[in-house]
Amino acid sequence: MSPAVGVVPLVYGREFSGWFTAVGYPLVSDCTTQDEREVVALTLGTVEQRAALAAAAAQSSNAMA
Repeated sequence: MSPAVGVVPLVYGREFSGWFTAVGYPLVSDCTTQDEREVVALTLGTVEQRAALAAAAAQSSNAMA
């Protein structure tokens, strides 16, 4: 991830979910546990709240430093 660039990662395995959890990034669509409606709702919801998404990206970037 690039610093302060918000993303909504689509996780398709535990190893990826663990990585985002380890860096404190809360906005993850987990395709192994969520259905299509949940993934789309999270993605569209975060697009509508871009400021929160950018803040989460910046915070997790600080955790990686």
